[in-house]
Amino acid sequence: MRAAGVCIPSDAPYKGFVRHLKGGKIQVSPAEGNVSLERAELAQHLISEAKRLAPSVKYHFQQGLHSVKFDRREATLQAEDGSKSQVKYDLLIGADGVGSTVRSEMEHQLPGMSVKIEDSGREYKTYRGLRADLEPDELKHRPGRSIHLFLGSNHWTSLSGHLNPDGSYAGTLAMKNGDFKKLKTTADYESVIRSSVNGVPEHWIPEVAKQCVDSSPSPQGRRVWCSKLTGPGVLLLGDAAHAVTPVGGQGANAALEDCLFLDGVLEATGDNLAKAVPTFDRERLPDAHGLVDIESSFSKLVGNKFEAVLDLKFLKIVMHVVFGSAVHKLLPFIRNEKPAMVRLGSDLRYSEIMQEVNRDAATVAVLLLTTIVIVCLKAARIW
Repeated sequence: MRAAGVCIPSDAPYKGFVRHLKGGKIQVSPAEGNVSLERAELAQHLISEAKRLAPSVKYHFQQGLHSVKFDRREATLQAEDGSKSQVKYDLLIGADGVGSTVRSEMEHQLPGMSVKIEDSGREYKTYRGLRADLEPDELKHRPGRSIHLFLGSNHWTSLSGHLNPDGSYAGTLAMKNGDFKKLKTTADYESVIRSSVNGVPEHWIPEVAKQCVDSSPSPQGRRVWCSKLTGPGVLLLGDAAHAVTPVGGQGANAALEDCLFLDGVLEATGDNLAKAVPTFDRERLPDAHGLVDIESSFSKLVGNKFEAVLDLKFLKIVMHVVFGSAVHKLLPFIRNEKPAMVRLGSDLRYSEIMQEVNRDAATVAVLLLTTIVIVCLKAARIW
């Protein structure tokens, strides 16, 4: 955001993450240099900043894409009242979210375009306006916002709490798809929260139940993998290109990074769209795939642990973090930086992180295989 010249709200610093565990224990991860904004707050702020930075641009709201003909560079828009209009375009940017119409049209019309969509298996309901003395000593006297995650033995059920500038908390109650249908009364919700989630302030429980009982659940994210991000005069950004669940906290970050990356490509190609569009696809696609791989592995940390140990991508990341941390600590002259995965959120690209993950995992595999061979040879008295 800063690189794009966007002013960041003064009350938006993100100071840390707190996990609430069994027995009143907590894990605190202080943060520096990041910001935290609610989705609606971020969207409105970006709209306001866009109007400030580009006052000559015309903005049209309450309209959606109905259909598009890529060979004619022609899009049909539909207003809320059902009326339709056709527009010609030079470049169509699909930043229309996980359910992207642009992406769907690309999949149906463009050869070689394929999309994989995986549901997170969770859905959520929201609450807001609750207060409590939750900030640990490590964060209490620091300005900014924090995120709390209340966990339990049931890995599907969790409660999140986001500290707002006014001192109140807002967040979500997340459960496995279909489980909300089993809860009919506020008493049902209170029972589930008490039995399935650790550390929730007692006075929150009736209020969360009251706010959730009559609301409808929303999907807690889907993963979207695309075989390519562009076509003739069209490209995808954000969730339309690489949606992920909230577990890794990378969705909005990656979307904003897409915009900065596209700006760089346009500048490098002199705004030549014939060059810029394929260049964006070639250079950004590995990052999109790396992001989905990283988030998919992160989700195993809060999911079924048995499934995690059987997941090759997850095991690669574990080997990378353990091996890389050990080498960095014991042999800093060989590796003077922490593992790339630990530096997620820095200037490292997602593709660069996955390259280091794969390299370290391969190194560990070779070392383990060599050790096994040596042990076997010694056991057979051949060596």
